[in-house]
Amino acid sequence: MTIASKKIYISFIVFFISFNLSSSEEENITAPGQIWELVAKSNKLEHHNSKILFYFSRDAFHTYLGRRGGKVSVVDTRNIQRLNKGNKIKIIKAIHNGNVLEVQLLDGLERNRNFFVITNDLFIDYVEVTTTKKI
Repeated sequence: MTIASKKIYISFIVFFISFNLSSSEEENITAPGQIWELVAKSNKLEHHNSKILFYFSRDAFHTYLGRRGGKVSVVDTRNIQRLNKGNKIKIIKAIHNGNVLEVQLLDGLERNRNFFVITNDLFIDYVEVTTTKKI
């Protein structure tokens, strides 16, 4: 084999190995109708440690942008819903290029009402509930 053919052969091997490594990474995917349960430590009465849902999508999106860009985002506390550990939400649709999700709260006093959650928070603080059919 010539040096040029060895370089081409090695290039193909490196390409296919990197392609296989990138395809094996798990992507976080959400779909309408999925149910997620809050598993992170959260208490509705603790203002400093509770997980929240937003009443308005713009508040969630501005908070997302603030975290991403290092800017401060101010949200009125009357425009958020604090959650307890174990609360469940159902995904309605993705908005703002998938950075914010519209969800329906399934537990608590505000159940069956639509709220908004930052997608990154969903993957960090929640776990998808798997439904199994009982026979």
